[in-house]
Amino acid sequence: MTEFQVLAIPICFVLGMGIIKILDGAGAAIRRREQAELHWLPFIWAFIILVFQLQFFTILWNLHLDDKTWTWTSYGLILIHPFMYFLATSLLWPSPSDNRTDNLRDDFDKHGRWAWRSSLVLCSWQLFSTSRRMGRRGRRSSTRTYWTSS
Repeated sequence: MTEFQVLAIPICFVLGMGIIKILDGAGAAIRRREQAELHWLPFIWAFIILVFQLQFFTILWNLHLDDKTWTWTSYGLILIHPFMYFLATSLLWPSPSDNRTDNLRDDFDKHGRWAWRSSLVLCSWQLFSTSRRMGRRGRRSSTRTYWTSS
């Protein structure tokens, strides 16, 4: 195994846990539809966070093309993303033990705002780091590095 493959295992594990949490939360909300009124907003945000997680997985998949020496700092900065996505999915749905929730919209107003705030921070950070990287390497070489296979 290469160094990157070893480092990618915990990242993929946390991303997988986040995806499971999204699907499990959606299933639990649908099962509790008689006790709690469904609302479209948590489902839309769950879909958006799911797309973000899948996008991050594809970016991670293409990172092996970079001949980079991994340090704890660079690895930690990449590892923050799946943890923040997992935090966002944890805040998106009501907890299974919370029987007081009678409306998904009320629970989203109470806890879900932190989910979209953490997603917004991650998106801003990705845009900033991508624009910084593109400025350093030039637009053309950065695109070619991530989207071609060698």
